Amino acid sequence: MDTFKDKIAVVTGGAQGIGRCISEEFRKAGAQVCVIDKQEGQHYVGDISDKQVLERFAQEVIGKYGHVDYLVNNALPLMKGIDECSYEEFQYAMSVGVTAPFYLAKLFAPHFAEGAAIVNISSSRDRMSQPQTESYTAAKGGIAALTHALSVSLAGRVRVNSISPGWIDTAYTVYEGPDAIQQPAGRVGNPLDIANMVLFLCSGKAGFITGENICIDGGMTRQMIYHGDNGWKLEASQAQAPDPNFWIFLCFGQSNMAGQAPIEEQDLNVSERFLSMATTDGADRKLGTWRKAVPPLCRADANLGPADWFGRTLLESVPDDVRIGIVSVAVEGCPITFFDKDRNAPLIAMEDRDWMNDILNQYGRDPYERLLSIHDCRQGRSHQRHPAASGRDGCLR
Repeated sequence: MDTFKDKIAVVTGGAQGIGRCISEEFRKAGAQVCVIDKQEGQHYVGDISDKQVLERFAQEVIGKYGHVDYLVNNALPLMKGIDECSYEEFQYAMSVGVTAPFYLAKLFAPHFAEGAAIVNISSSRDRMSQPQTESYTAAKGGIAALTHALSVSLAGRVRVNSISPGWIDTAYTVYEGPDAIQQPAGRVGNPLDIANMVLFLCSGKAGFITGENICIDGGMTRQMIYHGDNGWKLEASQAQAPDPNFWIFLCFGQSNMAGQAPIEEQDLNVSERFLSMATTDGADRKLGTWRKAVPPLCRADANLGPADWFGRTLLESVPDDVRIGIVSVAVEGCPITFFDKDRNAPLIAMEDRDWMNDILNQYGRDPYERLLSIHDCRQGRSHQRHPAASGRDGCLR
């Protein structure tokens, strides 16, 4: 298929997830694809929050090809909420999510070919929210607004549209039960759902479409949800105070917390009162859901760690009506500053070890934020945080 033969497509954040799928589909259709991503690989490596990085990247693209046909602004901004997000982190999210798309459009403006198109990847969060997502939501709202502004400023030269994805599983997991049924489309989305629309919007078939935002979310934002209607039910525990007999501990750390001990047969025998919330996706777990605390706890590729011993031991000394919940994030070999909300972003951005980046990718490239937000969003509240363990690995309740 040579629909885009010899066309030049630029994709930000194109080394993983939705961006990688978009890049692959363009290549299959015959395009030359220029990717910029902070993850190491066979592409231009750089942090698009940096003005000079953007300028050098644009110079390289134009120097090599002379023009650009399509610009896809896909790079993922930081997601942190009002409780934890610093001024600098919020600015960083805006730089990645809004300023970089604007500046790349400006840098490439004199070099867009006839029939050129820009596609900005927004989010269904540009119109709806979960708690503690302000930096990401503001960035996605900003790029959606930037879209219609650019479409008018570049009228007659470049068509500009945006896409707002809903729940897109980048691992192509096929969900069953409530996760699928709740979607009017009957399933969770995958990256091809977005990539197909990107290529359509860049094609001549979309020649009369500009300034539009297209929401691809399986219909989730179109359905009304009220307690007691059409099978929807809000459990009282979700709307009221947390269960005082469910003790939840947030655990974080490095190699020790990930676990050094092999998992043996007796370790798989776990009480129904000992639970673990999945902080990554895996064959035996789904991000953000509680599961029986069968090891490993932090990730499917970890070992038996201290959080496992801590939970089992504590359970022996509490009343029978108390449950123990563990939310664990561990990154082997990382500096402990990866869990410092005021210092971790530039350190993570500079990380160049492939195996470390594999772990960071499982945590959305921000292990500290994953630890806090995954529990906050599911519980609908903020925590009191009291140290329950000392040392470089920690456990917070």
